[in-house]
Amino acid sequence: HLDHLTARLRREHPLETRIREDDRVLLTPHGLTPGDALSVEGTVEQLGAHEITVQLRDRLPGGVTRYRLDDIGRHDILDWQTQGLTDFLVTAMDGTPARGRAIQLRELPPLAQTILGHQVPLALPDDPPVPATISGLNAIQRRAIGAALALDLRAGAPLLIQGPPGTGKTAMIAELARAIAVKEFWKDGAASEERALLLLANSHRAVDEMVGRIVTRYPDLAPYVIRVGNAWAAMEPAVRDLVLSERVGVRDALSIEQMQERGPERLVELIRRGNAIHDGAMIFASTLASATRPELRGLRFRTVIVDENGQATEPAALQALRHLPVAYRGRLILVGDQQQLPPVVPEADNPVETALPIELKPTGLNQSDTLRTSLFERLARRYPERLMTLSEQYRMAAPICTLISETFYDGLLVPGNEAVAGRHVGETFMELGALLPDALITSSPPVVLLDTARDPMARDSVARGGGEDARENGREADLIARLIRELFVGLPGEKRSDLAAGIGVISPYRRQNNRIRRSLAALDPWLADAIRVDTVDRFQGGERDIILVSLTNSNSGGTIGSLHADWRRMNVALSRARRSLVIVGDRRTFTRPGGESEEPAKERYRRLFSVMDGLAAEHQARVIPSRGLWPDG
Repeated sequence: HLDHLTARLRREHPLETRIREDDRVLLTPHGLTPGDALSVEGTVEQLGAHEITVQLRDRLPGGVTRYRLDDIGRHDILDWQTQGLTDFLVTAMDGTPARGRAIQLRELPPLAQTILGHQVPLALPDDPPVPATISGLNAIQRRAIGAALALDLRAGAPLLIQGPPGTGKTAMIAELARAIAVKEFWKDGAASEERALLLLANSHRAVDEMVGRIVTRYPDLAPYVIRVGNAWAAMEPAVRDLVLSERVGVRDALSIEQMQERGPERLVELIRRGNAIHDGAMIFASTLASATRPELRGLRFRTVIVDENGQATEPAALQALRHLPVAYRGRLILVGDQQQLPPVVPEADNPVETALPIELKPTGLNQSDTLRTSLFERLARRYPERLMTLSEQYRMAAPICTLISETFYDGLLVPGNEAVAGRHVGETFMELGALLPDALITSSPPVVLLDTARDPMARDSVARGGGEDARENGREADLIARLIRELFVGLPGEKRSDLAAGIGVISPYRRQNNRIRRSLAALDPWLADAIRVDTVDRFQGGERDIILVSLTNSNSGGTIGSLHADWRRMNVALSRARRSLVIVGDRRTFTRPGGESEEPAKERYRRLFSVMDGLAAEHQARVIPSRGLWPDG
């Protein structure tokens, strides 16, 4: 227990779960049935490799050290999301002059009309002015900031900024936040109901990244920033210090000794101090799920920026509108990427397909759209003239960037500079002060494919009675373990942890990840604990010098399964790599004509392997048949 209403649960083996931050969960003492009187409901605040932090609705029973944790939030749309949708509809109608009669769509606030598809906004300016204080950004990032600052508060035209992997969207948001703060510093009086900027995101990680970048680059802004919600131990100190309870010093002030000495006086001091900090704040940062927190109650913001918007369901994203000024007269800036992971929603047991109502046709919704279609994706499709795409990335070496760009972004993505373009795995060992080992990865270009198509040992298997997550491929697991062990040959002990921190292994299946850990443990038990092996969903937002991807699926039927059928997962997996990307899998399974549900994804994978062939012809990639490679496993 971190405190009475926050618990951190830890286990020795790595967590393999589809639970995410902000999911509702049920904690039950070990040995009892979920729903028992001693069960406690909570919300996930943070996920680590071995631990999970939960904000509780009640105290846990004393003396219990082992719990089971169940996901209870995926069975229906969450209450706060329903509330966001309801608030949007009610507030939009309330913003009209109509009373006691039917409301016409043209009477709704302009932003509501835009969201509903009944008002087409103007195209973005070609060359908007940019404040002279903006520095360290490329031309497209500067243009995005200029377009954001040029938004007409009354026009109701949102700005959509697409941030492909590694394109510096967080740095851009930090510069935009400072530009807004400088421009509007003297605009609001103390305790004003209207403030300058609200930053929202779908996860705590993204919120903390935005806040951390702002106060690290511009520490003079820290006194005017509030991180909404609770603090927890894993927060970076610079972010934790901006949580209102931490700034006020609640934990120390409410200690037993302090309260015994001057309890009432201390409470009054805390309230006054908290009010003073709250009254002077210009920038508030919160998750979408926390948009109803007391820190935000009664406040309106002239600018609202929503990061990770492509990962939020549309009802969740509409939480952003509740804090805009009356009639939505404010700037709404949505930042996301419809080519990466979509919102996580429960799969319906018996989905019923219904015709799209004619009233929804103007919104841009398609018959195939579901809750997995985000507000960002729908608006980008409906109003492409309002979309700006950041096109210079600062993560991936040039061949990796080309693979991602040509497969998923129509060739738009390019390295931001020559240093990024020229990245190679040798730099990792130079930084460690270690000799380059004689290994397949270190002797190859930045992109490697170990093709198992003709390897009879590399067929997949599915555990009896298991679902999609029960798929594994032992041969791929063994190949990955051998590739990794080669990198550590001759490496001094004190450098092993640093190298391991720069390596990641990704597969879409939890069973396959466990199989990879077993293969690593068979070669070197230390590697099984030191190397991060995880699902695509858990790696979102992360990056490593060396990424190895296990495709896993390899079968005569050419079945790639539902997880691979959402090709956006592949984009996320491959784009985590900075200097070396190794794909291990059966090219034939992923390119063979398949069923109707898998064919759109297979078309992407055909493009992926075609681009890889082109890179190999230019010696920027290497394609190696796995048959005969380490045949002893």
